[in-house]
Amino acid sequence: MKPSNAGFLFGTSDTQKQQRIAIKAALDGKTPNWFAEPEAQNKLHYDERTTLHKALRFCRTEDATFCIASLKGFMNTEHEALTYLNIECESYGIRISVADDPIITKGSVNLISAAADIQRERIAAKSKAAVASIQEKLNRGETHISKSGRTITRLGPKETQSASAIGQASNARLAQNRDDEVWPIINQCIQRGMGLTATARHLNEIGIRTPADRAHHNRKVKGVWYASTVRNIIRRREKNGGQA
Repeated sequence: MKPSNAGFLFGTSDTQKQQRIAIKAALDGKTPNWFAEPEAQNKLHYDERTTLHKALRFCRTEDATFCIASLKGFMNTEHEALTYLNIECESYGIRISVADDPIITKGSVNLISAAADIQRERIAAKSKAAVASIQEKLNRGETHISKSGRTITRLGPKETQSASAIGQASNARLAQNRDDEVWPIINQCIQRGMGLTATARHLNEIGIRTPADRAHHNRKVKGVWYASTVRNIIRRREKNGGQA
């Protein structure tokens, strides 16, 4: 059987038209099985993106390659997109194709994702060191002139600890609390030998709210548990030192 391809489209209708052209060109003119996501659905949490999950499920069952035109717009950030694709490749062994960046493949995405993580850490460390250096000058009674020419005589909360860092730490704590609430059920499923898909199905059947549901109380659409939702909770627990 010839390997098939899943062309995943996201964003506005105009954007998707351009994505069709780019994906077909990357496939040497071959037409893939198209999965067109409703406009603006790419802004949702990935566990709520039903069309994305249909495309990935097709890739797993049909041994198809997951094809997108670009990482840009696929997730909130390109770093998030790389991390997501890396997990899919590691967990399910799917092949991936990114039309505007063909170097990203099943074999390379792990290294590229790791390199992106290192770069983010370096930028954060560099920013922290710069703030510390400025604070030392101010502590000596000196002033600091920024690149824009602004004279700085004191550092406020925004400079000493970025709002994004505060937000990330807070979100991480909330996510861990939500994971802890549902972990006993997931762990019970694991002990019974149930896989990710079976566990997700069980959680849906007994009416357990998804992490996205619990994070956003006024959502109009009820969340659905997917294998990836369960897998992400397990991975976060392992990262935080818990046992899966």
